[in-house]
Amino acid sequence: FYDLMMYIGSAVLFLGIICYVLTPGWYTNSLVEARNNSQFSSFEYNDDLLLESLRFSSFFEDSYPVSLMSVYILSISLFNYFRRDEKIKYSLICVFISFVSAILCMHRVSIASAILILLGFIGFESIKGKGKQFFLIILGALCVTFVSSLVSETINERLIALQDMLTNRTEDMSFSSAYNERQGLSNKLMSQWRFPIFGH
Repeated sequence: FYDLMMYIGSAVLFLGIICYVLTPGWYTNSLVEARNNSQFSSFEYNDDLLLESLRFSSFFEDSYPVSLMSVYILSISLFNYFRRDEKIKYSLICVFISFVSAILCMHRVSIASAILILLGFIGFESIKGKGKQFFLIILGALCVTFVSSLVSETINERLIALQDMLTNRTEDMSFSSAYNERQGLSNKLMSQWRFPIFGH
C-alpha cells in the first residue's frame, strides 16, 4: 500500500508541478473556474490574478491536500530509500518530487516539516555513512533544475515569480502571524458551534 501510494502520489504531484510551472491554458482555466465556483471566493478571479497568488495545488482545488500528501510521500520515500533490506526503485525520485511539492504549496507547516524530515533522515543516515551520497544526489538534481530553468525564458519568468512568492511566504514563519491570519477562520468556526444540539 505504501509503495503504491508513493508511486501514484508522486506521479500526480509531478504532473501537477509541470502544469504549475508551465501553466497551460486548460490548467489555469480549470483552476480559475474552481476558484470562482468556490463558496469561499470573495471576488472574481481571472488568469493573471490567479497566477499572482497561486499556491501549488496539483489537480486539487486547494493546496491543503498537497501539503499533507507531499509530507506523507516524503516520509515513505525516504524510508524506502534508506531501507536496510533493499532500496525500492525510484524512491529517490519520489523524495525529490515530494520535497519540491511541499515547498511549492507554500504552507509554512509543510515547508518546515519537509525540511526537518529531510535533515533528520540525512543526519541519521550520515552517522552510518549513507547520507553523503544522498546529499550529493540532491545537490546534482538542484543543479540540473537550475540549469534547465536558464534555458527557457518562459519557465525562467515563472520560476522568478514563484521565488518571489516563496520568499514572501518563508519570511513570515512565526506562530503569531500564522495564528493572526487564521483568527477570522477561528471566529467563524466558533460561531458554528453556537447551537450544538440542532446545528447552525
